[in-house]
Amino acid sequence: LLTMMLMVKLNSALERMALGAIVSMPLGLIVTTKNEAKIVSQCTKRAMDRNYVLNVPHKAHQYDNNDNNPFFKDKDEKGFEGATVLVPKRGFYKVPIPTLDYSSLYPSILVQWMLCLSTVVLSSVNLDHPDIKVITAPHNPNIRFARNIKSKRKPPIPEVVEENIQRRKKERKNAAAAAKEHGKGSFMYKRLDALQMAIKTHSNATYGVLGYPKSILYVKEIAETITAFGRKNIQTAIDLCKAMFNVVDENGVVHEHVEIIYGDTDSIMVKFSDELMEKNMVSEKDFPNEIIIEDPVTKEKTVKSPAWSEKSYYERRMVKTCMNLIKPLEEKILEVVGIDMKNEGAKLGMLVSKKKKYGCRVMEDP
Repeated sequence: LLTMMLMVKLNSALERMALGAIVSMPLGLIVTTKNEAKIVSQCTKRAMDRNYVLNVPHKAHQYDNNDNNPFFKDKDEKGFEGATVLVPKRGFYKVPIPTLDYSSLYPSILVQWMLCLSTVVLSSVNLDHPDIKVITAPHNPNIRFARNIKSKRKPPIPEVVEENIQRRKKERKNAAAAAKEHGKGSFMYKRLDALQMAIKTHSNATYGVLGYPKSILYVKEIAETITAFGRKNIQTAIDLCKAMFNVVDENGVVHEHVEIIYGDTDSIMVKFSDELMEKNMVSEKDFPNEIIIEDPVTKEKTVKSPAWSEKSYYERRMVKTCMNLIKPLEEKILEVVGIDMKNEGAKLGMLVSKKKKYGCRVMEDP
């Protein structure tokens, strides 16, 4: 009884029931199984609906002698290169540090390039045909992905992942609406927010299942292609950032106005130079330090000033300036890469010590 009451209190029961409907699993299995089982369930059901045959390799433990097992993963077998993790530039930063983050990077890559068990080609077969579109892995020309461009449907796994991404966007929108209407402490908001986070975790785990040797969906070449595209996208974002803000004078000297102080997997942290910030600082006219109060009865508006202290006001102007500078970069990255890279907000008073270790406070909307 206590367990059930806790599940209701934490909204985990409704969250798991909704996730069970998505992956076609009963509530009991949703609670007791790992993410791999949920992803396999959803993907295999979609494959069955499409009349696909899923080849399930034998597991190593089913053989007394692993030398006779063609699917046995040798312990000495090398893994594959993972995500980009930049060496952090240690220090304390007084200026705002905007953070650009790719939206669902690995699931989006899987959908964008149609990476699936039904499209991967690991042989040297000739794919020269007008109806076949071929994608070559950026890190290895021997790994190719092919699909019929006349097909109206996407391959099963990208189709499933795309549906999950769109479903999460819908639930996030619903959660934001619930927060606005009922507040973030309301039951409705907590339920919707928990659901969208569950879908996010489920979608992101797809890459892990494809790269997990004991999974029945394991294809190392697909997993390493996803990380290769991820590294390429992060480097593209860094190059576009430097190209947009750094200036080369008539003598060929590069004046650096932007610095990438850290980056990890799907995000980069950007520091603008003092000169660039001062040049583009929003004016007091465009960002006034005042509060406008509306009378609920007469609808008359009264201006009350100041809204913030002098220090806080200047800080907010700096954050607003950063967001104005980042906006065209977001649009350029989307145009070139094809995946949203959004500003998560400016980090203030940021202390960077080492990889994945930093402290700050975040201001999203000045």
